Amino acid sequence: MPLPSFRSSRSKVRRRRSHHALKAVIIDKCKVCSADVLAHHACPKCHNYNGRTAKGSVDAVARKLKVTKVAAPKAEKVAKVAKAPKAAAAPKAKKAAKKAE
Repeated sequence: MPLPSFRSSRSKVRRRRSHHALKAVIIDKCKVCSADVLAHHACPKCHNYNGRTAKGSVDAVARKLKVTKVAAPKAEKVAKVAKAPKAAAAPKAKKAAKKAE
């Protein structure tokens, strides 16, 4: 990797670093629930931004939960089907016991 040919002067270094300064965070109030919100971000409490509700709103999350509750009985059916082969394994154990006698 090549090295710098010439030394950078103080002014050159300081001009380059002039953009490294930290900027103040701008905190606004939400127009709907008056919670503290970062500028140009959706409200963390009510999910409103610029007069609209963001995609990840509380209602959308509730709808997703309802879908998963409906899908839960399917998992129970799969569990019942999985139990059936275990019952079929019992006759094999009986056959092995008869052979041992």
